[in-house]
Amino acid sequence: MNRTRTIAVLFVLLVLGLVAVALESRRSNQTERALWFPSLSDEIAGLSTIDIRQDGTGVRLERGAGGWGVAGRDQYPADIKRIIDLTTSLEQAEKIERKTAKPENHARLGLSNVPGEDGQGTLITLGLEAPVSMLVGQTAQQRDATFVRAPDNDQVWLVSGGIEASVDPAAWLSPVIFDVKEAFIRSIQVNHALEAESYALIKPDGALNWSMRDPIEGETLKYSTVLNQLPDRLTMLRLVDVDARPASMDAEGPEIVVDLSGGQRLALYPFMDTARFWLRVEVEHHAATTPEPLSDSADPDRGSEELAAAPVSEVSLGIAIAKDTLPNWRFEISQSNYETLTQVRSDYFDAPDEDIE
Repeated sequence: MNRTRTIAVLFVLLVLGLVAVALESRRSNQTERALWFPSLSDEIAGLSTIDIRQDGTGVRLERGAGGWGVAGRDQYPADIKRIIDLTTSLEQAEKIERKTAKPENHARLGLSNVPGEDGQGTLITLGLEAPVSMLVGQTAQQRDATFVRAPDNDQVWLVSGGIEASVDPAAWLSPVIFDVKEAFIRSIQVNHALEAESYALIKPDGALNWSMRDPIEGETLKYSTVLNQLPDRLTMLRLVDVDARPASMDAEGPEIVVDLSGGQRLALYPFMDTARFWLRVEVEHHAATTPEPLSDSADPDRGSEELAAAPVSEVSLGIAIAKDTLPNWRFEISQSNYETLTQVRSDYFDAPDEDIE
């Protein structure tokens, strides 16, 4: 009996010892939560560059007198919101748990820095007075956390939050080509090489939908809102990429003239080049007079609140670059946007009934 009791006591002591070892091992992997970049919040105002690299490719963001620009795109303005999101995630990244320090496990966590090896990490370098870096790997499954390590240290850590840092320069471009509310658009003239396929759109006072100027008797729209496609698309046009190239190298395409309240005019030139879809934009100023009514029934004294909110002389276009530099740039757009911009007049109408003999 005493022997049985002794064995039981020894077994309990063994279990307790194993538990203690496990708890100690777990404590050794955990740490008091500490910021990865403890002084970044104090130094962020002096940030001048952000380099993001992965296996030989990458992007460099540079801060100049005019703000942030994308070096790989001739300093085209960068998306400031995305830069703020990245720097905020780095400022707030806290060490949660110590992980592996074995180099052979790095690729599995997306933290390899061996050229050509799968599982490459993304190296982020912040251009401060004393530059700092972080190698970013995979997001931890089912946790709002990310595997990271210092580029010169094999020790992997799990830090809080997600860290999004694309190496594609196009991903960092300010996405807005121009920003125009529909209420500021007075008319849209689309000129095609074939004059019969050219057309103009207007929106008479009180109308819900846009109309064709000078409609042809007997024409039937495919559906009542079909003419809203182009105006709607103009209010949400976003770029895919940019290219600094002379307009003389552009392919032929239609011309879209958008007259705005207050005397401004947008001239748009969509075209295709090497299976990609592009757009040129110019801003013109014509006589800043009192806008003419859009229809004979329009009340010349009527004015919407949105129109009244903008100065008569100019409507804010939200363009990221100086207007006089617009001709130096061409904007890549999506195929869907290109197809909407380049529709011809007959695309909006039902095919005419053929005479039956």
